[in-house]
Amino acid sequence: MTPTASKIVLYSSWLSSCSYRVRICLNFKEINYQLKPVDLMKFSSSESYSNEYVASPTKYVPALEIDGHTLFESMTIMQYVEETRPHNPLLPNDPSKRAQVRTICDIIVSGIQPLQNIAVVNRIIKHSVGENQEHWRQFWISRGFNVLEKILTETSGKYCVGDEITFADCCLVPQVFSARRQV
Repeated sequence: MTPTASKIVLYSSWLSSCSYRVRICLNFKEINYQLKPVDLMKFSSSESYSNEYVASPTKYVPALEIDGHTLFESMTIMQYVEETRPHNPLLPNDPSKRAQVRTICDIIVSGIQPLQNIAVVNRIIKHSVGENQEHWRQFWISRGFNVLEKILTETSGKYCVGDEITFADCCLVPQVFSARRQV
């Protein structure tokens, strides 16, 4: 079966910046997919997730059914799509620019996004003592965006890295949206 012959299903939530980045990737690459909405609010209020959503063993979104596989974790999904569907590439040919893209993605995916994750935020609020949780979260999110701004002054053109849309843009837009929504 060729990569484009199979039905593609994306389990996603409008609340999830991780899902948002995968939707940007799929749409930019002009890949048709079926969207299966997942209500994160059902799962974010308790530590034990229901069996209702089982596409991903982590019970997080996104999850993508593609080519007979179920993939989860947004960057893994995006990399798979990039490697199997080269139309409208999201990684530059130049290795140095690809490294810049990956650095920006890592800062967002590892340094900023986890502090905006609904499950993480709810756990912090539930178990926090002392310092104001909102202040703590805003401090670390702002710190991540400040680092990102410094990097973007060196890498950006029209977009995050040069003048072509890349994975970095797919990651940045949802994170800014999420940060603005939560402030």
